[in-house]
Amino acid sequence: RLQAALERFWRASEAGRLRVFLDEGRPRQRLHADAPMPALRSIDFSAGAQGREQALAWMQQRMDTAFAAESFPLVEHALLRIDEREHWYFLKQHHLVADAYSFGLQARVVLDCYRELEAGGEPAADLGLRGYGEQLLLEHGYADSPDQARDAAYWRERLRSAPAPVWPAQETRGAPALAASEQAQCEFPADLRDRLVAAAVRARLRNLRLVSRRAVGGRGGGEPAPARRGPAGRD
Repeated sequence: RLQAALERFWRASEAGRLRVFLDEGRPRQRLHADAPMPALRSIDFSAGAQGREQALAWMQQRMDTAFAAESFPLVEHALLRIDEREHWYFLKQHHLVADAYSFGLQARVVLDCYRELEAGGEPAADLGLRGYGEQLLLEHGYADSPDQARDAAYWRERLRSAPAPVWPAQETRGAPALAASEQAQCEFPADLRDRLVAAAVRARLRNLRLVSRRAVGGRGGGEPAPARRGPAGRD
């Protein structure tokens, strides 16, 4: 059933079937709709007394091995047998197709699918996931919608007392250097942090709570993403 749940996720999610390559020196990406899921390797570490340590060492070795340039797919996984009653699922994906949020989402969706199959049900073909094209249309539709204007006004009011972000061009002598990216450094004072968390709890904005915690974890150490949801929980 694990194999079946993984196969269903592979077909429902487009990320693993995305190939990134160079075309005349320019990066391109192409979705291979019919690409099969990589074979799920089965490795037995239960024979020796150090099965856990051997499995951890094997996983570390695989994590230390980079994907080959322009390889496809940018996914590798395996089922590791530790003993008769313990198995580990190992998953390695390139950051081009997955991030920390993606791993959590995949774990939740695959587990839900597995449980439904275990109960004799038949999960929905799309598992509740959106494709890139559908997401792009949703983003474009939201950009010029009344919802976007209303959400923007809501968050401008909520963040009215936030300090102005520090962009690289505004750095002064002695100020900490920022990474060469389009992200700005914005420090959240304690009172604003508490207001953001309280507003998130009231509006049930789980994503904002996570973002706010990351943003206040250190001096400029977080990577806050723009919160898009408004007071009614709109996407």
